[in-house]
Amino acid sequence: MDTMITRIPVPYFQIDQEGTTLNSSNTTHSYFSATSNIWNIIHQEDRDKAILML
Repeated sequence: MDTMITRIPVPYFQIDQEGTTLNSSNTTHSYFSATSNIWNIIHQEDRDKAILML
């Protein structure tokens, strides 16, 4: 039986504990501008939520 694997491109950032971007997917650049720190693209009012998730 043939199995079909579907690959969905998912944007991701790999960050350290300070939020410095260590790596990101190619798809990420389609959605976000280049940044050296994740906190540069998270709105100020959403940072507390992001901290809880991370």
